[in-house]
Amino acid sequence: MHHHQHSLPRPAPSSRLSRRTDHRALTLLALAPLLACADPVEGAGFDATDSDSDASATSESADSGRPPVDDDTTGGASTGDADSDATGTFGDASTGFDAEPPPEPEPEPPPEPEPTPCPPLLNPPQHCGDGEVEPGELCFQAPTIYGVAPGLSALGLADITADGQLDVITASQTQHRVAVLHGIGGGALAASDAALISPEDEDTLYAAGPVGLAVGDLFGLDPAADVITTNQYTNNWTVLLGTGGPPTPLEFATILDVEAKPRQAALARVDDDLRGDLVLASVTPTGGRIDLFNAELGWTTLEVPPAIAPDLVAVAELDGDTSARELVIANTAHRSLTVLGVDPEDGALWVRGTSSPLSAGPPVALTAVDLDGDGLDSVVIAHAFSHCDVEDPPDSCAPDRVSVYDDLLAGDDALDDEHQSYLAGHGVASITSGDINGDGVPDLIAGNEVSADLTLMLGDGAGGFTACEQRPHGHAPGALHVAVGDLNGDEIADIVTAHPIESTVQTRLAWP
Repeated sequence: MHHHQHSLPRPAPSSRLSRRTDHRALTLLALAPLLACADPVEGAGFDATDSDSDASATSESADSGRPPVDDDTTGGASTGDADSDATGTFGDASTGFDAEPPPEPEPEPPPEPEPTPCPPLLNPPQHCGDGEVEPGELCFQAPTIYGVAPGLSALGLADITADGQLDVITASQTQHRVAVLHGIGGGALAASDAALISPEDEDTLYAAGPVGLAVGDLFGLDPAADVITTNQYTNNWTVLLGTGGPPTPLEFATILDVEAKPRQAALARVDDDLRGDLVLASVTPTGGRIDLFNAELGWTTLEVPPAIAPDLVAVAELDGDTSARELVIANTAHRSLTVLGVDPEDGALWVRGTSSPLSAGPPVALTAVDLDGDGLDSVVIAHAFSHCDVEDPPDSCAPDRVSVYDDLLAGDDALDDEHQSYLAGHGVASITSGDINGDGVPDLIAGNEVSADLTLMLGDGAGGFTACEQRPHGHAPGALHVAVGDLNGDEIADIVTAHPIESTVQTRLAWP
């Protein structure tokens, strides 16, 4: 690998940048320690001008977004939807991380308690469309389907075009692009130009195979959200900046490389400066590492052993100290959950506690949300409890699980393993939150690949749930991505699902 190490002055504070070129220059200055000229993927066989969406195209090699649940002695699991072997079509994109440390003996997890009962939703809904939210009622309008590029591998929601409307962001693992369906009002979406995740070059890719998206405002300097892609084929990340509007809502800024295998990125506010902070989770031959970027403090890094090497990462408020939130990382192979502290003075990271092996199974998705209104986030995990695969008949497997840790951070040297476990569908692959019934209380939404449905869990405002349901999404079993947000401005969250096999995105607008 060839790296450009820069010694650049910290940019002067700015209330707002009037030109996107200035924003890009600031990005390069601030991110300088990790800027890299990655080893290119020669002859990648892509057309740099082909960004058309085709709803009839067949998705290429987009199997499942779930990390594998077999033992991975690097402490990590594959992040993305395709085989991590980058040879063949994309040439040899090895970055020297094939060697694995010897496996460590893993303690047996405790037996998982019986799942907490959750009452069913009203079926059928009694008064959909009357504008009144009733207990146990959950209504949606007929879905709208949009075609996207083949190789669909990730989904996000954010206001990229800075017009107050949420936009739908998708990544194509095979076309190495990020596309935006921008909101045009009333929950409708319109296509715009896709952004290549690598500098434009006819024959060479320096970033390839995006399998994950993090969305948010990286610097807090303008209203347009930015995008970070996790690139599987080249083992790096790409920074794309929101331009503020179509026809080209995203522009390439730079590539980041930490000489490790990227797993997941998060773009969220860690401290109280109201700017988005960037968290990069990756695995190395000897364990894993977390890199945190703060616009004021720069970069800090923490290396961790294999048992807690991060496959998943989330930002959460766990102890009530709003000067710095915590980072929650999960390891699939070792079934571990770890909380990292962040020093608000210098950004230093340290381990505050690690759980015993998770009894509900390997974690495959992670989020954090305040379910009971106490100002502290609950940590929510989707677990591969049954190890179901798409080829398995759903009735041959036990349902997977969703677990809720309401008070995870019990102290600086231990985590509180007490949790509530709920039934999901088969092949759970994602978990997110939002108020989907308009009662002002966060709800949970999980996407299930094998049973081809969504697990909808309506929050009761006290950390529990008033009703739960498995609701079919109308597509064949297979890879599935889920996001939640208010698409039409009615202050009720809507559901967006992405279906790689059909190369489509589907929106469901809430209809109380």
